[in-house]
Formats: sequence, structure tokens, C-alpha cells
Amino acid sequence: MPDVSNPIQDLEHIPLRLTCRLELAWNGEHTSAILQEISLKRLMFRSPVNIPVGAEVTVTALPTIQDEITFPVNVTNSAFQEEDGGRLQYYAVTALNARDTPDYWNFMRKLYVTTAQLNERIRIGCRMPVKLINKEGWELKGLALNVSRGGMFVTLETPSLPAKGGDLNVRFTLAEGPVQALAKVVHVIPPDVGEAMSVPAGIGLHFSRLDQGQEALFNYIDTQFRLAVQHQRHRESGSFVRPPKA
Repeated sequence: MPDVSNPIQDLEHIPLRLTCRLELAWNGEHTSAILQEISLKRLMFRSPVNIPVGAEVTVTALPTIQDEITFPVNVTNSAFQEEDGGRLQYYAVTALNARDTPDYWNFMRKLYVTTAQLNERIRIGCRMPVKLINKEGWELKGLALNVSRGGMFVTLETPSLPAKGGDLNVRFTLAEGPVQALAKVVHVIPPDVGEAMSVPAGIGLHFSRLDQGQEALFNYIDTQFRLAVQHQRHRESGSFVRPPKA
């Protein structure tokens, strides 16, 4: 049984938005899938193929490089989905925890810790206009070349870059709305160093806090990361998920 002192057990009816790769096997069939949500009672994942409702599926989960955990689930729903104008196609599958096994609980604990550590480090390449405001109120215009939940790298129009350790107010706009954050300059690449190393000059920012638009930022990163993974898999396999016939 789960340790009653562990706060994760309180999420029996509130799923965590965590992700990792899953390997699924049922009735002689198998496929890879991506976990989307998990609670003590159920999990939701994205599959490239339809899995019959009622099937008992053996899930082999890989919450870390070293760990491989296997447990059974029962599929209760499978629905074809499209996103981004049809570029992203998959089956959204819901399954119930088939048996109250230590393996399922162990997977959830490892996934919770691993995802919390990794989510801040997933960087999405972009070319996003950004406004930076220093404590004196001066505004700098820049272009973010990558962004994560934890920060971004920004090139600036001025050769005089903010000093390492300084605080900046960061403002940019996503499709879901504006984002405002307080950030600290954690590294600086001056123009001469960037030219010598053949890398962009600019500053690395770590978000100290997100004052507005946290959900918009996290949704943007999650969506772009899934699209990138989907695109890479399609390139490697030369295949794509076809919608079901009418």
C-alpha cells in the first residue's frame, strides 16, 4: 500500500500532467505511446494506433533511463484526435489501474520526481520578440532563440549586454496570451565571444517567478515539444497516423 505520508496519494481524483514514453502490449499487438496524465486510479496517454475498449494492456514504462516498470491497465476509452490543423494526429486513450500493485505506485513516484526535475530543462527553439526592462526602467528589445519553463536565451539589439546576476522584467506574447516574468541573468555571451565561438551573442535568463501567463507558457512548451517528437518519429519511421475511416 502507498505510504500515507506521501503527498502524491492525495491526487486520487486530480491527475498529474506528467509525461514519459510507454511501451504497450495487448492481444499479441504492441505499440509505443506517450503518457499525458496519471492519478492513483487512471492514466491517459497518446497512442499512434487504436486500442480496443476493454483490452487489458501490459504497460512497460520508462520514467528514467535506468528504470523499467511494468504494470497492467484496462482501457476504458479511445478517441481519435487532431491538433494544429491536422499536423498532430493520435488516439487519446484512458485506462484504469487494473490492479493495486506496488509497481504502479512506484512508477508514479519515480515519474513525479523525474518530471519535476526535467521539465525546466526542456528547451524549445524559437524566434520570439521579447521586451526586457531593468530596475531603472530602461527597455531593451530582444529575440528569444529558445525558451523553457525555467528561462530563455535572448539576443539583443544592443552590443552592451546586461551584467550577469542582474534582474530583468521579461515580457512576451504567445497565442494564448501575454507572459510576464521576473528573471535573473545567469550567463552572458558578449558579441566578440559569440563570433569567436560561432554562437549567437546574448544572455541566458532564469525565471525567478512567473507573474502572468504561466499556463500559456507551459502549454506552448508542451505542444511544441510533442510536435517536435512526433515530427522526428515520422521522419525516422516514414509513417504517420491515419485518421479512422468514416
